[in-house]
Amino acid sequence: MLEEREEKERLKKKLNVVQEEKEQVEQDLRQILPSVDEERPINANGDVTTLHDAHPSEPRGSPRDS
Repeated sequence: MLEEREEKERLKKKLNVVQEEKEQVEQDLRQILPSVDEERPINANGDVTTLHDAHPSEPRGSPRDS
């Protein structure tokens, strides 16, 4: 009975640590994601645009890549 209680307490502590870590990761992501959105705007198709998307309909290796 005592062992079960100790195990339960240990698991509660571990759960609290995991929840705190999760909250920290979520906070970090909320700070990072807006800057990513600013760096990579979304085009009219809803796709992320990059410098490599100048001619998205052209396959790689096309004459325009040279």
